[in-house]
Amino acid sequence: MSARNPPLVVLHIPHRSKVIPSLSPFCLKLETFLRMANVPYQISYGMKRSKKGKLPWIEVNGEQIDDSNFCVKHLENLFTVHLDSHLNSQELAISYAFWKMLEENTYWVILYDRWVSNYTTFKSEFLQDSYPSILRSLAPAVLQKNYKKQLFAQGMGRHHPEEVYTIGRKDLMALSEFLDDKTFMMGDKPCTLDAVAFAVIAVILYSLPNSELQAYLASRDNLVLYCKRMKEKYWSDWDEEIIGQIKS
Repeated sequence: MSARNPPLVVLHIPHRSKVIPSLSPFCLKLETFLRMANVPYQISYGMKRSKKGKLPWIEVNGEQIDDSNFCVKHLENLFTVHLDSHLNSQELAISYAFWKMLEENTYWVILYDRWVSNYTTFKSEFLQDSYPSILRSLAPAVLQKNYKKQLFAQGMGRHHPEEVYTIGRKDLMALSEFLDDKTFMMGDKPCTLDAVAFAVIAVILYSLPNSELQAYLASRDNLVLYCKRMKEKYWSDWDEEIIGQIKS
């Protein structure tokens, strides 16, 4: 790879939210990873999905890579960046387990909160500015119907609200207990899990108003402080991004 002509990485994500760079933990994770790895990138805003129907996705010199986890692996190999190189095999296993918990379990609690329990609040505070006026009454309803189907198929949507929030609280408690007083999830040095954990924590803190999950997370001081540290270290331009890049 030539230092003079590094690969052009284009990150495809939806438009910015008014309180957080992305409402999607997967989009926020991938962009945070790019920043942690010091990989230069450009952003293409919009709802154009990859060939697999996914967001986010990246283009690297015209080649399409989709699924945020495949994107991370591709970027690691292409730029010879390995944020986990300091972890031993046991630590890698622990990191992987928490990664999967957050993306395959906690994520569905977030979706349940947005599209079932607190849909009216989420719609009024975050979705109204995301679509042209002619679609504002229709698009959220279509999305809600689709996400409810996904939640039911996955299983989270079959539970009662208190059961769902119990699952979410247990996930966050486990993450909080494991983090303890460490600077980053696995110790003094950041790793890929930190991009995942930060994204999920930030999405809950900033985009789930009046949520039981947000209230519980706010009570776990070490997670709140951890989110603040990650934000200050990798998103010093947070305010400029959410104010300057919101779709008009």
